[in-house]
Parts: sequence; structure tokens; C-alpha cells
Amino acid sequence: MSKAGSKLIKSANQALAYARGEIIEGFIAHEPEAVSRALAH
Repeated sequence: MSKAGSKLIKSANQALAYARGEIIEGFIAHEPEAVSRALAH
């Protein structure tokens, strides 16, 4: 597998773990303030 392919697989696995609620070191999801306010109401 190419280096780019390996990075894509790693990123997809990290995103899946984040979606499951697992804590991944160095993985940060940015949530726009507008979304935060919309979900709070």
C-alpha cells in the first residue's frame, strides 16, 4: 500500500474510534460555535 493510502486508512480508523466515543491521543474534532448553539436549544 502507498504511503498516502496508509494515511487514509489510519485517519478513517481514528474517525471511527472517535465516533464510538473512544479517546484518541492527538485527534481533535472542531465544532463551529454556531453548531454548538444550535444543538444547545
